Amino acid sequence: MKLLAAMVSFASTLVLGLLLLRIYPAFTPRVASMIQEKPWAVLGVGGLLLFGVPLLILLCMVSVLGIPIGLMLAAMYVVTLYLGRVFVVLWVGQRLLRLVSGSSSAAWAFVTGLVTYFILSLVPVVGALLTLATIAAGLGAILMTKKELVVKLREEHVV
Repeated sequence: MKLLAAMVSFASTLVLGLLLLRIYPAFTPRVASMIQEKPWAVLGVGGLLLFGVPLLILLCMVSVLGIPIGLMLAAMYVVTLYLGRVFVVLWVGQRLLRLVSGSSSAAWAFVTGLVTYFILSLVPVVGALLTLATIAAGLGAILMTKKELVVKLREEHVV
């Protein structure tokens, strides 16, 4: 059953990652490069988000007026948790391809990273820790890249 779930997760992550690379060709590699530039900051911010956002959701759900906000925040949180893996997988694939062949194709880097990630995630204890670190790094990288983008747009008086 675990293998079937892993295969479904692999296929959906593959499709999602390739779509993100196609739809956001500049943003997706930028998020992956944030992991390279600031690995500890990305993990720290991601760890805070990983455990802090559920607390915020619970706080919102306490009041009747906060329930819709809490539900929307929960939905966005779940989607972002899943999306975060894509950027970390891309970063891992880029690193592996640079070591082996010097290739710069984002799609091949993503596929390479995805295969590596899923093989390692099947190892019992290592897989759980790897998944936790991947989710945290992905969350942190997304938030830090978006913050960087908003600051740049504000400087240019676009936002």
